[in-house]
Amino acid sequence: MPSILVTGAGGQLGQSLQRVVAARGDRDWHFLPHEALEICRPDMCLQVVRSIHPSVIINCAAYTAVDRAETEQDITFAVNAQAVENIVRAAESVDAVLIHISTDYVFGGEGNVPHLEGEIPIPQCVYAATKREGELRALSYERTMVIRTGWLYSQFGHNFYLTVAKHCAASDSMRIVFDQVGTPTWAGNLAVALRSVALSGLYDPGVYHYTDLGVASWYDFTVAIQHLLGSHNHIVPIRSHEYPQAAQRPAYSVLDSAFTRGHLGLEAVHWTEGLEQCFRMGVGAN
Repeated sequence: MPSILVTGAGGQLGQSLQRVVAARGDRDWHFLPHEALEICRPDMCLQVVRSIHPSVIINCAAYTAVDRAETEQDITFAVNAQAVENIVRAAESVDAVLIHISTDYVFGGEGNVPHLEGEIPIPQCVYAATKREGELRALSYERTMVIRTGWLYSQFGHNFYLTVAKHCAASDSMRIVFDQVGTPTWAGNLAVALRSVALSGLYDPGVYHYTDLGVASWYDFTVAIQHLLGSHNHIVPIRSHEYPQAAQRPAYSVLDSAFTRGHLGLEAVHWTEGLEQCFRMGVGAN
């Protein structure tokens, strides 16, 4: 069994991975939150990685405050791009495979056809641009797999699912954008896929896409959450320009994951099934 190190273990994907690994009784996984591994410090990256000497590193660490990134460009670039280079150097020092998590946001244009792995990204905000730069730095290492996902949510941390659940509990009315389309993806499903890849020994470098299946707008996603919660909030569909935000969001960021699923032998479910799975885990469970 390979030794696996996970950065950013305090985030929603890191916590979801911990739950999946614990449920399956896996050993030799090392989950390191920011306090245990500050990826912006190259000396610390080398020291920690060399001490653990993992076979696989899964980089879940990222700066994900999309709007705040517009005014905090330096720290966003440091975490999402420069720090990836630190992880690459550390991975090289122990000849580890690097699985780097990226985002659908790198595709910032219009369209209505799911994006393929080989398409040229056109990021349109600071967060997206720094994540794309992080991809390029990760791919400079010949043992890197970049796995893009999208619209990630879970019962952990801060995300759209928990925000909507909070408003439903308070019986608040909500104005939700309906002209941005993607695929809501439960972090628990991505965690299962990442575990499978990490343990498979099939380390084919390159770019991959993994999300739940299907398509939804933020409005569709909100209505589905409301239905599961048994809430009767008033939800008003609005256009993006009616809800101005600092960072520009992609109008269409659905990822085509057919190649990835076939090549890596992964399963996926429709996003509504993923949502039901998350709901059964409990809102805000830790």
